[in-house]
Amino acid sequence: MDIKGDYVKKTMIVLEILLSRFLVIGCTDYGNGDETVRKAHHQ
Repeated sequence: MDIKGDYVKKTMIVLEILLSRFLVIGCTDYGNGDETVRKAHHQ
């Protein structure tokens, strides 16, 4: 049972790391898209 618990904990940690990275990438992509829109408006 302890081995299964450790596996679940490790899986949750990995999922959290992947999720946080995905969110960061999504935010930066959105920010870059926003910048291009502003540049287009200025031109």
